[in-house]
Amino acid sequence: MRDDMDRIETLIRSRIEEDFTNVPIVRVDVKPDTDEDGEDILWVRVIFDGQPADLDRRALVNSPRRVFELLASNGIDDFPIISFATAADERLRIRN
Repeated sequence: MRDDMDRIETLIRSRIEEDFTNVPIVRVDVKPDTDEDGEDILWVRVIFDGQPADLDRRALVNSPRRVFELLASNGIDDFPIISFATAADERLRIRN
């Protein structure tokens, strides 16, 4: 387990909030993992308040690259795998 997860989560959240100013970001969960090739990855789950249509499509497409570049510039080579969920969907998932 990485010992710098708080720092990584802060970096990722700051970039996500910068890129998605049109929706409130409720939470950003980050879990380190290893892919099938043995490369380090980060599962990033972004919970936002709104509807999927509220997300800026250009920001969605560019998000993994922008997060990766920010991480790399801070000495972190893990590749982010990013998913988005509405706060309403997250509440339903937790109940079930």
